Amino acid sequence: MVHKLMIIDDNNIQKVLLEQLLIKALGKTVDVHCFNSISESDFDDDWEAMFVDLYIPGTTGQEAIDGVNDELRRMGRKVPVVWLGDDSEVEKLSYADHEELYNLEKPIQYKVLCNILEDILELSYDPEALGWVEKEIGIANCGSEESYEAAAQIYASTGRTKVEEIRQFYMDEDWENYTIKVHALKSSSRIIGAMELGDLAEELEHAGDDRDIDTIKEKTEDLLKGYELCIKTIESSLNKRDTDQPMVDAVYLADAYSSMYDFACQEDYDLMEMVLDELKNYVLPEEDDAKVKEISEMFLRWDFEGIKEVLS
Repeated sequence: MVHKLMIIDDNNIQKVLLEQLLIKALGKTVDVHCFNSISESDFDDDWEAMFVDLYIPGTTGQEAIDGVNDELRRMGRKVPVVWLGDDSEVEKLSYADHEELYNLEKPIQYKVLCNILEDILELSYDPEALGWVEKEIGIANCGSEESYEAAAQIYASTGRTKVEEIRQFYMDEDWENYTIKVHALKSSSRIIGAMELGDLAEELEHAGDDRDIDTIKEKTEDLLKGYELCIKTIESSLNKRDTDQPMVDAVYLADAYSSMYDFACQEDYDLMEMVLDELKNYVLPEEDDAKVKEISEMFLRWDFEGIKEVLS
């Protein structure tokens, strides 16, 4: 289903920002149309919701509300309207023909917008939004871009295994271990900037603690889809970065494999980590890239026997 939304705002920057936030929240399921004024707007279309600025030059807030209400009465429809303006100002205005007042203060807070969308469009969490990774937040949390990329790489490389673990605990109705895994996902997601996924993981962590099985059953699939989308987002970002890196030399790669085998035999964590970090500076052939990712996942689990088996 595509949600058709209208924005009325004469400020082009604010329009673009709101449009981008709506796309972020709803992904491919949103169709946004922007207008500069109430008089220029096409009220006859089949809108699901409208976002209307109260501060359009030449129009008072009350005139904006009256103008929109007149158009809605003419159409014979009730459409949820979200007013863009200061809370205290909106509360002073006469607000007829609508059962509930929706208001967004500027600058718009993404979480507040999502809460309104869930209400007016009767949405649950959208996996497209849950797959959003805010890199700037991740870098701030990790302390540097280099540390962020290392954390994101670990998050992505171990993620699919963790998805299956959560799914299995869910299917087994093992709520204690389910809650432990969801708690860990909450923390790791927020570290790398996957804030929306982290918020949903926190909600399901509380549901697990309270044995709120209805909430767990309602939202676990969204959580797992969002987790998988975050993994793809990070992989895409890292692959884009890798396009500027040189292709690994075959001799160098063979030496790296040999060294990693020796370090696995010695269970030398530091030297193994050093080789894996060096390989991140090169583009690997597809088969070798998958092999190194598998080794990296085993390394994080201290599975040196598994590493030796892969390299033997």
